[in-house]
Amino acid sequence: MRVTRRAGNLAGWAADHSSVQRVGLSALSAASVAALVRTELGSAASAEFCSGCWELAGGNPLFVRELLAAAHNEGLSGAKESVTELRALASSAVGPSVLGRLARLGPDAVALTQALAVLGSQTEVGLPLSWRLWSSCRRADGRPARGGSDPRVARPLDFFHPLIAESVYADLALGARRLAHRRVAAILDRAGAADRVAAHLLATGPAGDAWVAERLSAAADTAWSAARLKSRPATSGAPSPSCDPGAA
Repeated sequence: MRVTRRAGNLAGWAADHSSVQRVGLSALSAASVAALVRTELGSAASAEFCSGCWELAGGNPLFVRELLAAAHNEGLSGAKESVTELRALASSAVGPSVLGRLARLGPDAVALTQALAVLGSQTEVGLPLSWRLWSSCRRADGRPARGGSDPRVARPLDFFHPLIAESVYADLALGARRLAHRRVAAILDRAGAADRVAAHLLATGPAGDAWVAERLSAAADTAWSAARLKSRPATSGAPSPSCDPGAA
């Protein structure tokens, strides 16, 4: 008997029973995705389109299926010129399945993933920053999200796939998104990550906030000084002939 379950969802006797053989599935290869693309959209689908689909989905069978369904609904032919359109609809294509599964995990999980989506991946500040942001988020019923295990663990949180982050971020209402970016900027500023602050403040929108104006002005001054320093020509100890007062 074969049973298919998501990783981590093997329940009851099947979890530890000695007679159960667990086989993990690897991601689909580029060639496998190309075969699926051409089955769905026709054999004329270009190599560039197939490669783009594989890259966007990361070989995830669910994401491939959702991408192809969206491409079919949008009337994309699979031509090389359609790759840009495919990229544009990627997050909305996988969004319903990702957000539906996330909602089933509960409001605290939703609050955490929204915080991480706003923070962005590869943040050097790591999980403690993410946790502080999560703890300050408000749930839909007005109460703060509850804490869980110790946030000071070594491994920072990140999304399994960029499309998940894009889907979660796109689902945030504009006002909530701006407020979250303002909160992230304040936390980053207190953490000493000043170089990351301005990028988040630019996503907050106009609000007449003096602190935001001050930080953006300081970031602009820093960028201007750095640009002037880079544009300044390198000088050596000896003056160049054109600068030599004795040159005729």
